[in-house]
Amino acid sequence: MEDIDPGVRRQAVKALGDMGDSRATTEVIAKLNDGDDDVRLEAVIALGKIGDPQAVEPLIEKLESDDYFYVRKKAAYTLYVFYRQERLEEGHRQKILSHWRSWYLT
Repeated sequence: MEDIDPGVRRQAVKALGDMGDSRATTEVIAKLNDGDDDVRLEAVIALGKIGDPQAVEPLIEKLESDDYFYVRKKAAYTLYVFYRQERLEEGHRQKILSHWRSWYLT
């Protein structure tokens, strides 16, 4: 996960996402701040596959502030997927809806 090569880091994040194990959530969230656009994008995708509600706040941050458009776009989609999960707490659901609408309308 800390390799100098961004391609290796991206593949490591992808592998964690493909496993779908919530124990990897914290490690994948950390990659949302990677210096490489593609690693951050893969981290967003991986968090969607893992489906841990712990990722909601960090994904909202990416939606609002990432420099790379495709990271913001994928964060919006991933948050929508989270929003549709029935097991998600209502507070998270409302926060997602509020931030998603605000992003979508800008």
